[in-house]
Amino acid sequence: MTDNQHNGGVAYPIDLESGCICGAGVEVSGKYYFRHPETDFFMAGRTIPNWQELLLFVKEAALVVPQVRMTAWDVAVLEQGFEMIEGNDDGNPDLMQGPMAKGMLREIVKWMR
Repeated sequence: MTDNQHNGGVAYPIDLESGCICGAGVEVSGKYYFRHPETDFFMAGRTIPNWQELLLFVKEAALVVPQVRMTAWDVAVLEQGFEMIEGNDDGNPDLMQGPMAKGMLREIVKWMR
């Protein structure tokens, strides 16, 4: 099973400072959802648990191979921490930019530092 935007899933915009879902999600066809189409959860305003710890978890993973300048991390948020699913060295910026409905170059460069 997979649930990602390019395989029928919905990608939601996340405020990178707080981990809060800050708007409607979008599927690859361009259809927007405030409520998740399968769970009917209202997603905007929800915060990803332990966001700051998750950022540290991903930053540590990024330092394993620092020559790779951009990686799209797939991480499961569990009740007891996190589980790394995979790192994609060909991460697709449209997965971030589409839900945010704006270009994210400045933010991407900031987070790469």
